[in-house]
Amino acid sequence: MQRPMRAASPAAMPRVLVVEDEHLIAADISMSLQRLGYSLCQSTPDGAQAMRIAETERPDVVLMDIHLAGEQDGISTAAHMKALNVPVIYLTAYADDSTLARARATSPYGYLLKPFNERELHATIQMALERHQADSALRDSQEVLAAELETAKNDALIDPLTKVWNRKGMNEMLHAEIERARRAKQRVALMLLDIDDFKQVNDEFGHLAGDHALREISQRIRACLRPSDIVARFGGDEFLVFAGSCSEEAAATLAERILARVRQQTIQSGAHELPVTLTIGMVSTVVTPELTSTSLIEQADAALYAAKSDGRNCYRAATSFAGTWVDLATKARA
Repeated sequence: MQRPMRAASPAAMPRVLVVEDEHLIAADISMSLQRLGYSLCQSTPDGAQAMRIAETERPDVVLMDIHLAGEQDGISTAAHMKALNVPVIYLTAYADDSTLARARATSPYGYLLKPFNERELHATIQMALERHQADSALRDSQEVLAAELETAKNDALIDPLTKVWNRKGMNEMLHAEIERARRAKQRVALMLLDIDDFKQVNDEFGHLAGDHALREISQRIRACLRPSDIVARFGGDEFLVFAGSCSEEAAATLAERILARVRQQTIQSGAHELPVTLTIGMVSTVVTPELTSTSLIEQADAALYAAKSDGRNCYRAATSFAGTWVDLATKARA
């Protein structure tokens, strides 16, 4: 190699891993790197060993001979290194079209055709480092943007007061879960839960107390559910619960558990104790091809109206037999 190149500034010492199976060429490259101001991470003739070195020492750049002795050539080694986010520069004296096509598929950061001089070596390494830095900055900014977009999307789907799904989030989740249950031919349960006499809470204790009650009730409902169940704020003082893969008996048990959990103790809001109860309308059915979230909600709403007529603080269920909806009065009052 020619050696007219002046050493780089010692302020930045990029660490270089040399993967070259010809000992004299590897030694020559190592000396050139040191003169140019680079830090030699290690030099190895073996692709598998190069992977182990890269995993433990994380070099800033890898000079990789395409043709390595042994089972693992330079291209397959570089392909495995992509997961480590280490830039690779290929070294080669010659390569046929198919080999170059394989090399391009690994997205290398440059090529050096043997023999090369120190100026070419230095320029290629610097371009690789600058490109990798730019790629990393772009990737980081994309990850930040993706995280911000995900947060914005979640914020748009979450009720800000109760931190459960809002109507938009509920609709998206229901559509996905009903389609999944339809494919699996599973029985599901959908409940509408209405806070009894909630207007009196707001009128007597104020809207701040009402907001506190809504937050507390949503937490009590969630405490009764499985991780896969859905809870959403359906309206001002109404919640919706959807339970997939849920038998009729399990749905009844769940409704009773929610009622008991909510009414078991008053809600403390400042100096006030707020007694709260729920009324629940529920539908339990196997998801058929014609069933929609709208029809489920309509049946649950009809059952809720019937439960209110029964005196509140209870639930009423509707179930489907051969497409005909039947009301089932169920005692679930303290």
